[in-house]
Amino acid sequence: MTKAVREGTWQATKSENTRKAIMDATIRCYVSYGFTETTVAKIAEAAGLSRGALMHHFESRHDIIRASVHHLVDQRMNEYEHLVSAAATDGGTTVTRENLRITMYALWEFFHLPSHTAYQELMLAGRANAELGGIMTRAQLELDQRIGDSIRSMFPAWGTARQFVNLSPTSPSSPFRAWRSAVSPARTIAGRRT
Repeated sequence: MTKAVREGTWQATKSENTRKAIMDATIRCYVSYGFTETTVAKIAEAAGLSRGALMHHFESRHDIIRASVHHLVDQRMNEYEHLVSAAATDGGTTVTRENLRITMYALWEFFHLPSHTAYQELMLAGRANAELGGIMTRAQLELDQRIGDSIRSMFPAWGTARQFVNLSPTSPSSPFRAWRSAVSPARTIAGRRT
């Protein structure tokens, strides 16, 4: 291997690691500050980079946001598969009370991760920001599709069960979404549920 190839590989790896650090920092900023207060300066500080170093990898805040949404979808998908895979004890060939119980607890954890907070922050901000709204609509469709594909792959029996027509827990028509709403701890303001 030539010196130029070794350096190119090293540089590419370093650049990839820096981009990942920027994405992780961006997601932490969404959780800590919210979408509107997440600035390039705050992201750079959270990533341990100068603003110039950050801008070497992304030309604008818009580019960072777009990339962070893709990164967040990948992160949520990896978290989902990691948590739910524990329920596929028999290769997913049967629907049992036990693997449903494990799945429900995994989903409880899935919806209480910091990445979920970041994702919801972006979904809410997308209601007021048309461009972000379009990005998040596409991200939601992608995440629903990927989770549905994952479920059909991990749990073939679930994909054929009539009661599990829409298995993606993030889809508006999902039975898991209704369950999540019913069991999520509600915030209260002056004794009223919000």
